[in-house]
Amino acid sequence: MPAVLGEKQGDGIQARFRLPRKEPSWGWRHLSAVALTVISGILIIGHFGHGPIHYGYRRPDSGDQTSAGPPDGWTEWSSITPSEKLIWQPCFAIYGNDFQCARLTVPMDYHRPLNQSADNPKVHIALVLKPGTGRTEDPASYSESPLLINPGGPGGSGAYFALNSGPALQTVIGGNRDIIGFDPRGVGATTPKADCFASPNDPSGLDGRNIALMNRLSWIASGHSIGLVNSSNVALNKLDVRSRALAKLCKRRDEAEGDDSIFRYSNTPNVARDMLSIIHAWDEWRSGSDTKAAEESDTAFGLRTDSKIGPKDSTKGKLVYWGFSYGTLLGATFASMFPDKVGRLILDGVVDADHYVNPMLADGIMDTDAIWERFFIYCADAGPECEFYRLGDKPEDIKERFDYIMNWLEKEPAVVLPMHSNIPVLVTAGDIKQNIFIALYYPNIIFPSVAILLKAIIDNRLETMIPSPTPALLCQNLTLPQWPDDAQKVIACSDKRYKVSIT
Repeated sequence: MPAVLGEKQGDGIQARFRLPRKEPSWGWRHLSAVALTVISGILIIGHFGHGPIHYGYRRPDSGDQTSAGPPDGWTEWSSITPSEKLIWQPCFAIYGNDFQCARLTVPMDYHRPLNQSADNPKVHIALVLKPGTGRTEDPASYSESPLLINPGGPGGSGAYFALNSGPALQTVIGGNRDIIGFDPRGVGATTPKADCFASPNDPSGLDGRNIALMNRLSWIASGHSIGLVNSSNVALNKLDVRSRALAKLCKRRDEAEGDDSIFRYSNTPNVARDMLSIIHAWDEWRSGSDTKAAEESDTAFGLRTDSKIGPKDSTKGKLVYWGFSYGTLLGATFASMFPDKVGRLILDGVVDADHYVNPMLADGIMDTDAIWERFFIYCADAGPECEFYRLGDKPEDIKERFDYIMNWLEKEPAVVLPMHSNIPVLVTAGDIKQNIFIALYYPNIIFPSVAILLKAIIDNRLETMIPSPTPALLCQNLTLPQWPDDAQKVIACSDKRYKVSIT
Protein backbone atom coordinates (compact mmCIF):
# COMPACT_ATOMS: atom_id res chain seq x y z
CA MET A 1 0.00 0.00 0.00
CA PRO A 2 1.52 3.36 -0.95
CA ALA A 3 2.59 5.72 1.76
CA VAL A 4 -0.29 8.05 1.04
CA LEU A 5 -2.44 6.16 3.51
CA GLY A 6 0.06 6.86 6.24
CA GLU A 7 0.29 10.56 5.51
CA LYS A 8 -1.74 13.08 7.42
CA GLN A 9 -5.09 13.50 5.71
CA GLY A 10 -6.97 15.01 8.60
CA ASP A 11 -7.10 13.45 12.03
CA GLY A 12 -10.52 11.87 11.56
CA ILE A 13 -9.73 10.19 8.24
CA GLN A 14 -6.27 9.06 9.33
CA ALA A 15 -7.62 7.48 12.50
CA ARG A 16 -10.29 5.60 10.62
CA PHE A 17 -7.71 4.07 8.31
CA ARG A 18 -5.50 2.63 11.06
CA LEU A 19 -6.83 -0.83 11.84
CA PRO A 20 -5.18 -3.88 13.39
CA ARG A 21 -3.54 -6.15 10.82
CA LYS A 22 -5.55 -9.30 11.25
CA GLU A 23 -5.45 -12.23 8.88
CA PRO A 24 -8.99 -12.73 7.57
CA SER A 25 -10.58 -16.14 7.93
CA TRP A 26 -12.17 -16.01 4.48
CA GLY A 27 -10.79 -16.21 0.96
CA TRP A 28 -11.98 -14.18 -1.98
CA ARG A 29 -11.02 -15.89 -5.22
CA HIS A 30 -11.79 -13.19 -7.71
CA LEU A 31 -11.12 -9.51 -8.04
CA SER A 32 -12.27 -7.60 -11.06
CA ALA A 33 -10.60 -7.90 -14.43
CA VAL A 34 -7.20 -9.13 -13.38
CA ALA A 35 -6.13 -11.54 -16.09
CA LEU A 36 -7.63 -14.88 -15.07
CA THR A 37 -10.92 -13.99 -13.45
CA VAL A 38 -12.73 -16.63 -15.46
CA ILE A 39 -10.69 -19.63 -14.29
CA SER A 40 -12.51 -20.35 -11.02
CA GLY A 41 -15.93 -19.52 -12.42
CA ILE A 42 -17.76 -17.46 -14.94
CA LEU A 43 -18.07 -14.23 -13.03
CA ILE A 44 -15.94 -12.18 -10.70
CA ILE A 45 -17.71 -12.92 -7.43
CA GLY A 46 -18.23 -16.61 -8.04
CA HIS A 47 -16.92 -17.49 -4.58
CA PHE A 48 -20.20 -16.38 -3.06
CA GLY A 49 -22.28 -18.58 -5.36
CA HIS A 50 -24.08 -15.74 -7.06
CA GLY A 51 -23.49 -13.68 -10.17
CA PRO A 52 -25.42 -10.98 -11.97
CA ILE A 53 -27.43 -13.55 -13.90
CA HIS A 54 -26.79 -16.65 -11.83
CA TYR A 55 -23.63 -17.43 -13.76
CA GLY A 56 -21.55 -17.61 -10.60
CA TYR A 57 -20.36 -21.10 -9.74
CA ARG A 58 -20.32 -22.33 -6.17
CA ARG A 59 -17.70 -25.09 -6.11
CA PRO A 60 -18.72 -27.81 -3.65
CA ASP A 61 -16.20 -29.04 -1.14
CA SER A 62 -14.47 -31.82 -3.04
CA GLY A 63 -11.77 -32.61 -0.50
CA ASP A 64 -8.24 -32.69 -1.85
CA GLN A 65 -7.92 -29.80 -4.28
CA THR A 66 -4.36 -30.70 -5.24
CA SER A 67 -5.10 -33.99 -6.98
CA ALA A 68 -4.99 -34.07 -10.76
CA GLY A 69 -8.12 -34.54 -12.81
CA PRO A 70 -11.75 -33.90 -11.92
CA PRO A 71 -12.91 -34.36 -8.31
CA ASP A 72 -14.73 -37.47 -7.19
CA GLY A 73 -18.37 -37.40 -8.15
CA TRP A 74 -17.80 -35.15 -11.14
CA THR A 75 -19.51 -35.79 -14.49
CA GLU A 76 -18.27 -34.76 -17.91
CA TRP A 77 -21.18 -33.98 -20.21
CA SER A 78 -19.32 -35.60 -23.09
CA SER A 79 -19.75 -38.95 -21.30
CA ILE A 80 -23.55 -38.70 -21.70
CA THR A 81 -24.78 -39.95 -25.08
CA PRO A 82 -27.31 -37.58 -26.68
CA SER A 83 -30.61 -39.03 -27.84
CA GLU A 84 -33.94 -37.95 -29.27
CA LYS A 85 -35.48 -39.67 -26.27
CA LEU A 86 -34.82 -38.86 -22.62
CA ILE A 87 -32.29 -41.32 -21.23
CA TRP A 88 -31.53 -40.32 -17.66
CA GLN A 89 -28.39 -41.41 -15.87
CA PRO A 90 -26.96 -40.59 -12.42
CA CYS A 91 -24.61 -37.61 -12.49
CA PHE A 92 -22.78 -34.98 -10.45
CA ALA A 93 -22.74 -36.91 -7.19
CA ILE A 94 -20.47 -34.13 -5.94
CA TYR A 95 -23.71 -32.13 -5.46
CA GLY A 96 -25.83 -34.96 -4.11
CA ASN A 97 -26.65 -38.58 -4.77
CA ASP A 98 -29.96 -38.23 -6.58
CA PHE A 99 -29.25 -35.94 -9.56
CA GLN A 100 -29.85 -37.35 -13.04
CA CYS A 101 -28.70 -35.98 -16.38
CA ALA A 102 -29.66 -36.38 -20.01
CA ARG A 103 -28.85 -34.80 -23.36
CA LEU A 104 -31.93 -34.37 -25.54
CA THR A 105 -31.39 -34.04 -29.29
CA VAL A 106 -33.63 -31.52 -31.06
CA PRO A 107 -33.48 -29.85 -34.48
CA MET A 108 -31.25 -26.81 -34.69
CA ASP A 109 -33.73 -25.46 -37.25
CA TYR A 110 -37.31 -26.57 -36.65
CA HIS A 111 -38.01 -25.91 -40.32
CA ARG A 112 -35.58 -28.76 -41.00
CA PRO A 113 -36.85 -31.45 -38.63
CA LEU A 114 -34.73 -34.48 -37.85
CA ASN A 115 -37.22 -36.93 -39.34
CA GLN A 116 -36.70 -35.38 -42.76
CA SER A 117 -32.98 -36.04 -42.91
CA ALA A 118 -30.36 -37.41 -40.54
CA ASP A 119 -28.00 -34.76 -41.89
CA ASN A 120 -30.09 -31.85 -40.64
CA PRO A 121 -28.24 -29.92 -37.92
CA LYS A 122 -28.88 -30.89 -34.32
CA VAL A 123 -28.72 -29.36 -30.87
CA HIS A 124 -28.04 -31.54 -27.83
CA ILE A 125 -29.72 -29.94 -24.82
CA ALA A 126 -28.09 -30.55 -21.43
CA LEU A 127 -30.67 -31.31 -18.71
CA VAL A 128 -30.33 -31.88 -14.98
CA LEU A 129 -33.19 -33.53 -13.11
CA LYS A 130 -33.61 -33.11 -9.35
CA PRO A 131 -36.17 -35.82 -8.56
CA GLY A 132 -38.85 -35.34 -5.97
CA THR A 133 -39.33 -37.67 -3.04
CA GLY A 134 -40.61 -41.20 -3.44
CA ARG A 135 -39.30 -41.79 -6.95
CA THR A 136 -38.57 -45.31 -8.16
CA GLU A 137 -37.13 -46.80 -11.34
CA ASP A 138 -40.61 -46.62 -12.83
CA PRO A 139 -40.93 -43.37 -14.87
CA ALA A 140 -44.64 -43.30 -13.98
CA SER A 141 -43.65 -42.50 -10.37
CA TYR A 142 -42.46 -39.07 -11.48
CA SER A 143 -44.52 -35.87 -11.74
CA GLU A 144 -46.82 -35.62 -14.72
CA SER A 145 -45.20 -32.23 -15.36
CA PRO A 146 -41.74 -31.39 -13.99
CA LEU A 147 -40.91 -27.83 -13.03
CA LEU A 148 -38.65 -26.36 -15.70
CA ILE A 149 -36.45 -23.55 -14.41
CA ASN A 150 -34.41 -20.80 -16.03
CA PRO A 151 -32.11 -18.55 -13.97
CA GLY A 152 -32.01 -15.59 -16.36
CA GLY A 153 -29.49 -14.06 -18.66
CA PRO A 154 -29.84 -14.50 -21.46
CA GLY A 155 -27.12 -17.11 -21.28
CA GLY A 156 -27.65 -18.42 -17.76
CA SER A 157 -27.07 -22.14 -17.20
CA GLY A 158 -30.24 -23.83 -16.04
CA ALA A 159 -28.40 -27.13 -15.59
CA TYR A 160 -26.04 -25.73 -12.96
CA PHE A 161 -28.83 -23.68 -11.50
CA ALA A 162 -30.63 -26.96 -10.80
CA LEU A 163 -27.47 -28.45 -9.27
CA ASN A 164 -26.86 -25.42 -7.08
CA SER A 165 -30.41 -24.42 -6.20
CA GLY A 166 -32.67 -27.38 -6.94
CA PRO A 167 -32.91 -28.57 -3.32
CA ALA A 168 -33.61 -25.02 -2.13
CA LEU A 169 -36.35 -24.58 -4.72
CA GLN A 170 -37.94 -27.83 -3.58
CA THR A 171 -38.27 -26.41 -0.08
CA VAL A 172 -40.45 -23.71 -1.64
CA ILE A 173 -42.55 -25.71 -4.07
CA GLY A 174 -42.60 -29.02 -2.21
CA GLY A 175 -40.20 -31.92 -2.04
CA ASN A 176 -42.44 -34.08 -4.19
CA ARG A 177 -41.93 -31.88 -7.24
CA ASP A 178 -39.43 -32.91 -9.91
CA ILE A 179 -37.24 -30.04 -11.14
CA ILE A 180 -35.46 -29.84 -14.49
CA GLY A 181 -32.84 -27.26 -15.28
CA PHE A 182 -31.62 -27.05 -18.86
CA ASP A 183 -28.97 -25.10 -20.70
CA PRO A 184 -30.66 -23.21 -23.55
CA ARG A 185 -29.19 -23.68 -27.01
CA GLY A 186 -25.75 -22.13 -27.30
CA VAL A 187 -25.33 -22.04 -23.51
CA GLY A 188 -23.08 -23.99 -21.16
CA ALA A 189 -23.11 -27.75 -21.66
CA THR A 190 -25.61 -27.69 -24.52
CA THR A 191 -23.87 -28.29 -27.83
CA PRO A 192 -22.94 -26.77 -30.13
CA LYS A 193 -21.84 -23.81 -28.03
CA ALA A 194 -22.09 -20.19 -29.06
CA ASP A 195 -18.37 -19.60 -28.56
CA CYS A 196 -16.58 -17.04 -30.69
CA PHE A 197 -13.22 -18.27 -29.38
CA ALA A 198 -13.87 -21.95 -30.16
CA SER A 199 -10.70 -23.77 -31.23
CA PRO A 200 -9.76 -27.28 -32.38
CA ASN A 201 -7.72 -29.65 -30.25
CA ASP A 202 -3.99 -29.05 -30.22
CA PRO A 203 -1.75 -31.83 -31.61
CA SER A 204 0.26 -31.71 -28.39
CA GLY A 205 -2.71 -33.01 -26.41
CA LEU A 206 -4.32 -29.80 -25.16
CA ASP A 207 -8.03 -29.89 -25.90
CA GLY A 208 -9.85 -27.18 -27.78
CA ARG A 209 -11.73 -25.99 -24.69
CA ASN A 210 -8.45 -25.09 -22.99
CA ILE A 211 -7.13 -23.33 -26.07
CA ALA A 212 -10.34 -21.34 -26.40
CA LEU A 213 -10.08 -20.39 -22.74
CA MET A 214 -6.47 -19.27 -23.14
CA ASN A 215 -7.42 -17.11 -26.12
CA ARG A 216 -10.39 -15.62 -24.29
CA LEU A 217 -8.39 -14.78 -21.18
CA SER A 218 -5.57 -13.28 -23.24
CA TRP A 219 -8.12 -11.05 -24.94
CA ILE A 220 -9.66 -10.00 -21.62
CA ALA A 221 -6.27 -9.27 -20.08
CA SER A 222 -5.21 -7.18 -23.08
CA GLY A 223 -8.00 -4.69 -22.39
CA HIS A 224 -7.56 -4.36 -18.63
CA SER A 225 -5.36 -1.28 -18.87
CA ILE A 226 -8.05 0.63 -20.79
CA GLY A 227 -10.29 0.75 -17.74
CA LEU A 228 -13.91 1.84 -17.69
CA VAL A 229 -15.58 3.87 -20.38
CA ASN A 230 -15.00 7.14 -18.48
CA SER A 231 -11.53 6.36 -17.16
CA SER A 232 -9.80 8.53 -19.78
CA ASN A 233 -10.54 10.65 -22.83
CA VAL A 234 -9.62 7.75 -25.15
CA ALA A 235 -11.19 4.84 -23.25
CA LEU A 236 -14.55 5.03 -25.02
CA ASN A 237 -13.00 4.84 -28.47
CA LYS A 238 -10.72 1.96 -27.47
CA LEU A 239 -13.58 -0.02 -25.94
CA ASP A 240 -15.64 0.62 -29.05
CA VAL A 241 -12.85 -0.77 -31.24
CA ARG A 242 -12.58 -3.84 -28.99
CA SER A 243 -16.31 -4.45 -29.34
CA ARG A 244 -15.98 -4.27 -33.11
CA ALA A 245 -13.06 -6.66 -33.03
CA LEU A 246 -15.03 -9.20 -31.01
CA ALA A 247 -17.99 -8.81 -33.37
CA LYS A 248 -15.73 -9.62 -36.32
CA LEU A 249 -14.41 -12.68 -34.53
CA CYS A 250 -17.96 -13.92 -33.91
CA LYS A 251 -18.91 -13.19 -37.51
CA ARG A 252 -16.00 -15.26 -38.78
CA ARG A 253 -17.04 -18.15 -36.56
CA ASP A 254 -20.63 -17.90 -37.77
CA GLU A 255 -19.67 -17.78 -41.43
CA ALA A 256 -17.43 -20.82 -41.04
CA GLU A 257 -20.47 -22.86 -39.93
CA GLY A 258 -22.80 -21.39 -42.56
CA ASP A 259 -26.45 -22.44 -42.44
CA ASP A 260 -25.64 -24.88 -39.62
CA SER A 261 -24.28 -22.15 -37.33
CA ILE A 262 -25.76 -22.15 -33.83
CA PHE A 263 -25.33 -18.36 -33.88
CA ARG A 264 -28.30 -18.17 -36.28
CA TYR A 265 -30.65 -20.28 -34.19
CA SER A 266 -30.05 -19.18 -30.60
CA ASN A 267 -32.94 -16.76 -30.25
CA THR A 268 -35.61 -16.89 -27.57
CA PRO A 269 -38.41 -18.32 -29.77
CA ASN A 270 -36.20 -21.30 -30.64
CA VAL A 271 -35.49 -21.89 -26.94
CA ALA A 272 -39.24 -21.75 -26.24
CA ARG A 273 -39.73 -24.37 -28.94
CA ASP A 274 -37.03 -26.49 -27.27
CA MET A 275 -39.04 -26.32 -24.05
CA LEU A 276 -41.97 -27.83 -25.89
CA SER A 277 -39.66 -30.60 -27.11
CA ILE A 278 -38.63 -31.25 -23.51
CA ILE A 279 -42.30 -31.51 -22.50
CA HIS A 280 -42.99 -33.98 -25.33
CA ALA A 281 -39.91 -36.04 -24.46
CA TRP A 282 -40.87 -36.12 -20.77
CA ASP A 283 -44.39 -37.35 -21.57
CA GLU A 284 -42.99 -40.06 -23.83
CA TRP A 285 -40.43 -41.14 -21.23
CA ARG A 286 -42.93 -41.13 -18.39
CA SER A 287 -45.52 -43.09 -20.31
CA GLY A 288 -42.96 -45.53 -21.68
CA SER A 289 -44.42 -45.02 -25.13
CA ASP A 290 -42.34 -45.90 -28.16
CA THR A 291 -44.20 -43.35 -30.21
CA LYS A 292 -42.29 -40.10 -30.45
CA ALA A 293 -44.36 -36.94 -30.19
CA ALA A 294 -44.84 -35.54 -33.68
CA GLU A 295 -42.41 -32.79 -34.52
CA GLU A 296 -43.88 -29.45 -35.38
CA SER A 297 -42.08 -27.38 -37.98
CA ASP A 298 -43.45 -24.21 -39.53
CA THR A 299 -46.54 -24.17 -37.30
CA ALA A 300 -44.30 -24.18 -34.23
CA PHE A 301 -43.78 -20.45 -34.66
CA GLY A 302 -47.40 -19.44 -35.31
CA LEU A 303 -49.54 -17.97 -32.56
CA ARG A 304 -52.28 -20.35 -31.48
CA THR A 305 -55.31 -18.07 -31.62
CA ASP A 306 -57.81 -20.91 -31.81
CA SER A 307 -57.35 -22.04 -28.21
CA LYS A 308 -58.02 -20.58 -24.81
CA ILE A 309 -56.23 -20.99 -21.53
CA GLY A 310 -58.59 -22.33 -18.94
CA PRO A 311 -58.23 -23.87 -15.49
CA LYS A 312 -57.50 -27.59 -15.58
CA ASP A 313 -56.62 -30.06 -12.88
CA SER A 314 -54.00 -31.84 -14.99
CA THR A 315 -50.89 -30.22 -16.42
CA LYS A 316 -49.80 -33.29 -18.39
CA GLY A 317 -48.29 -32.26 -21.69
CA LYS A 318 -48.06 -28.66 -20.56
CA LEU A 319 -45.37 -26.35 -19.30
CA VAL A 320 -44.89 -25.90 -15.56
CA TYR A 321 -42.19 -23.28 -15.26
CA TRP A 322 -40.34 -20.87 -12.98
CA GLY A 323 -38.28 -18.21 -14.73
CA PHE A 324 -36.18 -15.46 -13.22
CA SER A 325 -35.24 -12.15 -14.86
CA TYR A 326 -34.68 -12.93 -18.57
CA GLY A 327 -36.38 -16.24 -17.80
CA THR A 328 -39.63 -14.30 -17.48
CA LEU A 329 -39.27 -13.18 -21.10
CA LEU A 330 -38.64 -16.78 -22.10
CA GLY A 331 -41.76 -17.93 -20.23
CA ALA A 332 -43.87 -15.16 -21.75
CA THR A 333 -42.57 -16.04 -25.21
CA PHE A 334 -43.57 -19.67 -24.71
CA ALA A 335 -47.04 -18.62 -23.55
CA SER A 336 -47.55 -16.40 -26.60
CA MET A 337 -46.41 -19.13 -28.98
CA PHE A 338 -48.13 -22.09 -27.35
CA PRO A 339 -50.99 -20.84 -25.14
CA ASP A 340 -52.67 -24.26 -25.15
CA LYS A 341 -49.48 -25.79 -23.73
CA VAL A 342 -49.32 -23.59 -20.65
CA GLY A 343 -49.87 -25.31 -17.32
CA ARG A 344 -48.45 -23.11 -14.56
CA LEU A 345 -46.03 -20.21 -14.96
CA ILE A 346 -44.11 -18.24 -12.35
CA LEU A 347 -42.49 -15.15 -13.88
CA ASP A 348 -40.18 -13.84 -11.17
CA GLY A 349 -38.57 -10.42 -11.68
CA VAL A 350 -40.34 -9.55 -14.90
CA VAL A 351 -38.33 -8.14 -17.80
CA ASP A 352 -39.90 -5.36 -19.84
CA ALA A 353 -40.05 -7.02 -23.26
CA ASP A 354 -40.29 -3.72 -25.15
CA HIS A 355 -37.13 -2.47 -23.49
CA TYR A 356 -35.34 -5.78 -23.99
CA VAL A 357 -35.78 -5.79 -27.77
CA ASN A 358 -34.70 -2.16 -28.19
CA PRO A 359 -31.11 -1.52 -29.33
CA MET A 360 -30.04 -0.24 -25.91
CA LEU A 361 -31.32 -1.17 -22.45
CA ALA A 362 -31.29 2.47 -21.43
CA ASP A 363 -33.17 2.07 -18.16
CA GLY A 364 -30.97 -0.79 -16.97
CA ILE A 365 -28.81 1.50 -14.84
CA MET A 366 -31.40 4.12 -13.91
CA ASP A 367 -31.26 3.44 -10.15
CA THR A 368 -27.66 2.27 -9.93
CA ASP A 369 -26.36 5.18 -7.87
CA ALA A 370 -29.37 5.12 -5.57
CA ILE A 371 -28.89 1.42 -4.83
CA TRP A 372 -25.19 1.90 -4.14
CA GLU A 373 -25.97 4.63 -1.63
CA ARG A 374 -27.91 2.01 0.32
CA PHE A 375 -24.66 0.10 0.91
CA PHE A 376 -23.53 2.67 3.44
CA ILE A 377 -26.89 2.58 5.22
CA TYR A 378 -26.99 -1.22 5.30
CA CYS A 379 -23.42 -1.41 6.56
CA ALA A 380 -24.11 1.04 9.39
CA ASP A 381 -27.30 -0.84 10.31
CA ALA A 382 -25.45 -4.17 10.31
CA GLY A 383 -22.76 -2.83 12.63
CA PRO A 384 -19.92 -5.28 13.34
CA GLU A 385 -21.46 -7.81 10.96
CA CYS A 386 -20.34 -5.51 8.14
CA GLU A 387 -16.59 -5.94 7.61
CA PHE A 388 -16.19 -2.30 6.57
CA TYR A 389 -17.89 -0.97 9.71
CA ARG A 390 -16.09 0.89 12.52
CA LEU A 391 -17.45 1.29 16.00
CA GLY A 392 -19.78 4.28 16.11
CA ASP A 393 -19.97 4.64 12.32
CA LYS A 394 -22.81 6.46 10.68
CA PRO A 395 -23.59 5.97 6.96
CA GLU A 396 -21.77 9.16 6.07
CA ASP A 397 -18.63 7.96 7.89
CA ILE A 398 -18.59 4.74 5.86
CA LYS A 399 -19.13 6.66 2.63
CA GLU A 400 -16.28 9.02 3.52
CA ARG A 401 -13.88 6.09 3.90
CA PHE A 402 -15.05 4.61 0.62
CA ASP A 403 -14.58 7.91 -1.22
CA TYR A 404 -11.09 8.17 0.23
CA ILE A 405 -10.20 4.71 -1.07
CA MET A 406 -11.49 5.47 -4.54
CA ASN A 407 -9.77 8.85 -4.73
CA TRP A 408 -6.52 7.20 -3.76
CA LEU A 409 -6.90 4.40 -6.34
CA GLU A 410 -7.76 6.94 -9.02
CA LYS A 411 -4.40 8.60 -8.42
CA GLU A 412 -2.35 5.46 -7.92
CA PRO A 413 -3.44 1.82 -8.46
CA ALA A 414 -2.63 -0.62 -5.69
CA VAL A 415 0.34 -2.88 -6.34
CA VAL A 416 -0.46 -6.40 -5.20
CA LEU A 417 1.82 -9.44 -5.07
CA PRO A 418 -0.40 -12.55 -4.95
CA MET A 419 0.64 -14.98 -2.27
CA HIS A 420 1.46 -17.88 -4.58
CA SER A 421 2.75 -16.08 -7.63
CA ASN A 422 5.66 -14.00 -8.78
CA ILE A 423 3.52 -11.83 -11.04
CA PRO A 424 2.49 -8.40 -9.73
CA VAL A 425 -1.07 -7.22 -10.21
CA LEU A 426 -2.35 -3.66 -10.39
CA VAL A 427 -5.76 -3.02 -8.87
CA THR A 428 -7.40 0.17 -10.11
CA ALA A 429 -10.42 2.19 -9.09
CA GLY A 430 -12.12 0.80 -12.19
CA ASP A 431 -11.62 -2.75 -10.90
CA ILE A 432 -13.41 -1.88 -7.66
CA LYS A 433 -16.22 -0.16 -9.55
CA GLN A 434 -16.71 -3.24 -11.71
CA ASN A 435 -17.07 -5.42 -8.64
CA ILE A 436 -19.53 -2.96 -7.14
CA PHE A 437 -21.54 -2.84 -10.35
CA ILE A 438 -21.88 -6.62 -10.31
CA ALA A 439 -22.90 -6.52 -6.65
CA LEU A 440 -25.76 -4.14 -7.44
CA TYR A 441 -27.61 -6.99 -9.14
CA TYR A 442 -27.92 -8.81 -5.79
CA PRO A 443 -27.16 -6.12 -3.23
CA ASN A 444 -28.51 -7.95 -0.18
CA ILE A 445 -26.48 -11.02 -1.08
CA ILE A 446 -23.25 -9.59 -2.47
CA PHE A 447 -22.87 -6.36 -0.48
CA PRO A 448 -21.16 -8.31 2.34
CA SER A 449 -18.48 -9.38 -0.12
CA VAL A 450 -17.98 -5.76 -1.17
CA ALA A 451 -17.45 -4.86 2.48
CA ILE A 452 -14.82 -7.62 2.72
CA LEU A 453 -13.05 -6.23 -0.34
CA LEU A 454 -12.99 -2.68 1.00
CA LYS A 455 -11.77 -3.92 4.37
CA ALA A 456 -8.94 -5.78 2.64
CA ILE A 457 -7.86 -2.58 0.89
CA ILE A 458 -7.82 -0.73 4.20
CA ASP A 459 -5.86 -3.54 5.85
CA ASN A 460 -3.39 -3.81 2.97
CA ARG A 461 -4.41 -7.46 2.51
CA LEU A 462 -5.40 -7.60 -1.15
CA GLU A 463 -2.77 -10.28 -1.76
CA THR A 464 -4.94 -12.74 0.17
CA MET A 465 -7.88 -12.14 -2.17
CA ILE A 466 -6.40 -12.19 -5.65
CA PRO A 467 -5.77 -15.56 -7.29
CA SER A 468 -2.44 -16.25 -8.90
CA PRO A 469 -2.56 -14.85 -12.44
CA THR A 470 0.07 -17.31 -13.65
CA PRO A 471 -0.84 -18.89 -17.01
CA ALA A 472 0.78 -22.21 -16.05
CA LEU A 473 -2.60 -23.57 -14.98
CA LEU A 474 -3.76 -23.39 -18.58
CA CYS A 475 -0.98 -25.70 -19.77
CA GLN A 476 -3.03 -28.75 -18.80
CA ASN A 477 -6.53 -29.91 -19.58
CA LEU A 478 -8.75 -28.33 -16.96
CA THR A 479 -12.02 -29.39 -15.37
CA LEU A 480 -14.34 -26.39 -15.09
CA PRO A 481 -17.91 -26.32 -13.80
CA GLN A 482 -18.94 -24.35 -16.86
CA TRP A 483 -16.81 -23.19 -19.74
CA PRO A 484 -17.30 -19.57 -20.77
CA ASP A 485 -19.20 -18.79 -23.95
CA ASP A 486 -20.68 -15.87 -25.86
CA ALA A 487 -24.30 -16.99 -25.62
CA GLN A 488 -25.48 -13.83 -23.88
CA LYS A 489 -24.31 -11.67 -26.77
CA VAL A 490 -25.61 -14.09 -29.38
CA ILE A 491 -29.09 -14.45 -27.86
CA ALA A 492 -29.51 -10.78 -26.99
CA CYS A 493 -28.44 -9.63 -30.45
CA SER A 494 -30.68 -12.21 -32.14
CA ASP A 495 -33.67 -10.98 -30.15
CA LYS A 496 -33.30 -7.29 -31.00
CA ARG A 497 -36.23 -5.83 -32.88
CA TYR A 498 -34.00 -3.40 -34.73
CA LYS A 499 -30.60 -4.80 -35.62
CA VAL A 500 -27.54 -2.71 -34.89
CA SER A 501 -24.49 -3.49 -37.02
CA ILE A 502 -21.15 -2.81 -35.34
CA THR A 503 -19.00 -4.56 -37.90
